[in-house]
Amino acid sequence: MIQNAVYRIKYSTIPFDSFSYIDDYSIEFSTKVSPLEKVEYTVSGLKPGSLYYFGIIVRDDDGNWSSWRKNLITNTSNFAYVLDLPPSAPTQVSLSVLSNKTIELCWTKPVDCNDIDKYWVFYATFSFISLSENVIHISTVPCILNDKVIKTLITGLKNNIHYFFRIVSVDKEDTGDGFYGKPLKSDFSIEVSTKLTLAPPTNLYAVHKGTCVVLNWSVLEHEFKYSIYRSEVKNINENFNEFINKYELVGYTDNIFYYDTRNIDKDKFYSYFVCSEDEEDNKSVPSNIVLAIFDSLPPEFVEVTKLDSSCLTKNSVVVDIEIVDDRVTKGDRQGKIMSVKGKYRKLNLPITEKEIVISTYVYKNSEFLGSAVLELSFLATDTYGIEYYFEAKDELYTTRWPTVGKLYPDGYWYSVELPNDKPTKKFVSPYDPNIVFGKDVDEVIIFDQQGNKIWSKVSQSSNSIIIWDGKSEDNKFVESGAYIYQIKTKDGKRKYGVVIVVK
Repeated sequence: MIQNAVYRIKYSTIPFDSFSYIDDYSIEFSTKVSPLEKVEYTVSGLKPGSLYYFGIIVRDDDGNWSSWRKNLITNTSNFAYVLDLPPSAPTQVSLSVLSNKTIELCWTKPVDCNDIDKYWVFYATFSFISLSENVIHISTVPCILNDKVIKTLITGLKNNIHYFFRIVSVDKEDTGDGFYGKPLKSDFSIEVSTKLTLAPPTNLYAVHKGTCVVLNWSVLEHEFKYSIYRSEVKNINENFNEFINKYELVGYTDNIFYYDTRNIDKDKFYSYFVCSEDEEDNKSVPSNIVLAIFDSLPPEFVEVTKLDSSCLTKNSVVVDIEIVDDRVTKGDRQGKIMSVKGKYRKLNLPITEKEIVISTYVYKNSEFLGSAVLELSFLATDTYGIEYYFEAKDELYTTRWPTVGKLYPDGYWYSVELPNDKPTKKFVSPYDPNIVFGKDVDEVIIFDQQGNKIWSKVSQSSNSIIIWDGKSEDNKFVESGAYIYQIKTKDGKRKYGVVIVVK
C-alpha cells in the first residue's frame, strides 16, 4: 500500500505521446492507495464541447515516479469530449418604460453557465411560449464575462400597442481553435410585457391677456402634434376635472406653446388642457388642467415695517405686513393672493440666508394682513447689519418688497445697517432700552446734566459694537431726563450728542 501516493495529471487539447515528472503538469493531488485500487478524480474548469487528451503519473512513498506512454496498451484511449449542455435561461427579467417609444429590458445571468456568448431578445404583439412566424428576433446582446446583470434598450416601438418579450441564452460556438461545436440555446425566459402610451404634456401654464390666452407646457419627448381643449368657467371654485366632457377642441400645434385668440373675452374665465398626439394619431391622456384668469394688476404691498439699527440688539423682531390684490382696476379687490414669503440674512452674506416665519391675521383672496418674525439670535455682536425682503404672488404676477434698495442678482433687499458713529435713536425707555452706537466707535461715555460720568464702555475689538441699555455703572436704570454722550471714533475723533431717557 502506498501511504501518500502523489498523482500528476496533464491534459491538453493538443495530442501528446509521453509524460514524465520533469514535464509540465495541470493537476497534482495526494491520496492513500492499495494495489489494484481504482482511483477517481474529477477535472473541472474545462471548456464544454472540446476534445481533451490526458496523461497521468504517480509517485510512491520512496519518491519513485512512474512514466506514461501513449503506446502502452492501457493508454490508447486517453482522450474524451467534455459534455456541452444547453445554457439556462436568463432569470429575474424585468422591463421599464423610458419614453414613449423606448423600453429597457433587464435580466440576470444564469449562475450555472460559464460559456454563454450572447442573448437573443424576442418580441411579439401577443403572448407566446415558442417561436412562430410573428415572433420577432429584435436584438442580440453580447455576454460580458463579469456582468451579472444585463441591460439593453429596445427602441422604435409604437404607442398604444401591447408588447411581449422573452429572452434566450446562447453559448459559444467553434471559434476556429476547435474548442467548441455548434452553439446551444436555452429555453425562453419568463415573459414580460407592457403597453406603450403617449406621455401627456406637463406643467401647463396659461396667461390671459384680455383678447388672447397664451399657453405653455413641458414634454418628456417631443411628439408629432398637440391638441388644445378649452372650456368657459362660470365658477372658478368648481372642480374642472369633473367637466372633462364639456371641453371643446380649439386647435393644434407642433410647438410647446399656443395662442388662443378665438372669441376671448377679458371678463370671462377659461380652463384648458392639452394632449400629445403621435404621427399615427394616438392621443395621450390630458395634461394638468389650468385656469386662465384675466389679471392686469400685480399684488401690492400696502405696509411693511421698516426696521432700524436698534433691532440688531434683539433676539427677534416682528415685521407687520399688509398686502392687497386687484384684478382689472385699482381697488376692485378681485385678485387672489396665492402665497407670501420672505428671506433675511446678515448684511452682504448670502450664505447666512434664512426663511422668514410669517403668521397670518387676515388672509382673504385679495387681502393679506400678517406679521413676520425675524429670529436674530444667530447674529454676532460684530454684525454690522441685516437685510430682508418679501414676495407676494397672485395667479399671474410676483411683487417684491422693497422696490428699491440694495440690488443683488435676485432683486432688491431692504438693509438695516449700523450708523458710522452717532446712534440713529434718540430715546431710551424700559420697553426699548438699547441704543446702538456706530461701527466706527471705539469708546462711549454717558454724562448726566451736571457733567457726572454715569456709564462708559470701550470697544473690545476692531469689529465689536457698543450698546447702552439706559443703566448706570451699578446696573440701575437711570432717571428720566436728558443725558449727554461722548464718543471717540477709531480714528481718534470725539463727538457729542444727547439722548432722552423716558420711564
